[in-house]
Amino acid sequence: MSNPNYRPLLPATQPRPPPARPPPKRVRISSACDACRTKRTRCDGGRPTCAACTERSSECTYTKNDGRESRPTALKEENSSLNAKVAAFNDIVNLLKRMSPEAAQHALHRLSTGSDPVAMLKTLRGEPVQTVDSDEDTARSIFPAANSRCELELLVRHPIAYQALDMPSRAKSLRLHLSQFYSPPSTPSLQSTQTSTSLQGSSLFENSDNVDNFQSDLDPRHAQPYFDHRLAELHIDFWTSVSLPREIAAESISRYLEVQHPVWGLFDAWLFVRDLVQFKFDYCSPFMLNAVLAAALQFYTVVDPEAAKYSLACEKEAEALYKAETSLKSLPTLSGLAILHVSMTCHGEGNRGTEYLIAAIEAAKEIKLFGVPDALNTLNSDLDPGEALVATSATAWGLFNMAVHQSRFFSNTPIISFPPALPHPGDPTSGWKPDRSDKSDFYSIIERRMTNMDQVLSAFSRFWTVVNEVLQVYRNPENIGITLAFALSKYSKLLGLVDKLPKVMVDEARLSNHAFMFL
Repeated sequence: MSNPNYRPLLPATQPRPPPARPPPKRVRISSACDACRTKRTRCDGGRPTCAACTERSSECTYTKNDGRESRPTALKEENSSLNAKVAAFNDIVNLLKRMSPEAAQHALHRLSTGSDPVAMLKTLRGEPVQTVDSDEDTARSIFPAANSRCELELLVRHPIAYQALDMPSRAKSLRLHLSQFYSPPSTPSLQSTQTSTSLQGSSLFENSDNVDNFQSDLDPRHAQPYFDHRLAELHIDFWTSVSLPREIAAESISRYLEVQHPVWGLFDAWLFVRDLVQFKFDYCSPFMLNAVLAAALQFYTVVDPEAAKYSLACEKEAEALYKAETSLKSLPTLSGLAILHVSMTCHGEGNRGTEYLIAAIEAAKEIKLFGVPDALNTLNSDLDPGEALVATSATAWGLFNMAVHQSRFFSNTPIISFPPALPHPGDPTSGWKPDRSDKSDFYSIIERRMTNMDQVLSAFSRFWTVVNEVLQVYRNPENIGITLAFALSKYSKLLGLVDKLPKVMVDEARLSNHAFMFL
């Protein structure tokens, strides 16, 4: 009810809405990374890498990981830590002056691998160290200098290719422990490059405990003067007109078979010696024997310098006999040409000797040993599984290996387009084994040695096949560039090959000439 004493009032106005809240301020980061602080850019504080460093692909580090301390406090702690390290380095230098050379060298190696100087100083003083290094840090301090994780990975995964010399037993056991943390063999840090299937499936390179070294210490009852005891039956005057003492001829051939033959091959040693002492001409000839003597006597001069004159005389006779060869397509002739090239190169006539090697390569192509698309193999040839196949394979692969080796240095040596398609030396598919009519202990010894030799020749043949694949691309005049993938694929093949080397080539206690040549 309205009161007449008061005038009527208008309705009250609506209350004003509360003022809008200001936009939220940018979230403050308690601790920016060092890179963003230096560049004065925005940092989101992401751990372990902030967004800005991720975009820049730069290293992201924080002065204080927990981010709860102020910048000055963190810098003070960092300064104290650096002062402690400097003091530790000074004390280590003083200790090194009083150490033996061996101990000082070991300490310097640990420093070069990034060991903590404070912890190392306590170790040198014999004080207990409170911190426990990781397996990788421990490995870096024991293994030879590994400047990166990739190098350490290679040392662990490929111990044959990347051998750690004079490595203590503790490091060897640690290598086995670390190997479980790395994936199966492949190119380091690149999973796309794998070892070829042919290498992984090869049983030829599996280490076998029953394979002895070429230079094994024989029982005194089995002592023999020659690598192959059948050389004691050699009648050298049947094969050459050079006035050469039988003992020197036999011993020089023996040393050649033991030291040089496993590197090149060029012929089957068992069949060569058999024909040599039995006066046969299937896998030996006067031309081939004089070429072998020319090279063997040249190497024998380290024992008897007088052998040099015999070497030159045999080389001269080999050249004369070569002119009388009616066919260049026989296995002894092909082998003799390649070995004559070796002899002439050692005598300083490499250019003239290369002519003989090129002649052997061209003749090998004509009979389809290699270098042609339809090269001889066990399916398209009339070679029966037996000694003919073994001898042909040995000559084909040996000549191929030498041709690839020479083509690396001399442009006039042709690049081989197609490698041999025949089995590698020692391949069990050849179906041939030496005659076991002789049951003597000497026979067993030489048979094991020949088996080892075949395994070595097979390793070299596979190695030169990879090298030839590289030369095919790098020496191609139409090549417009080499990709990293190609280089890594060949590198992976080589690592896979070395990982599967036979025991005779990786015995650290008794490495022989051919092992050093390969590694």
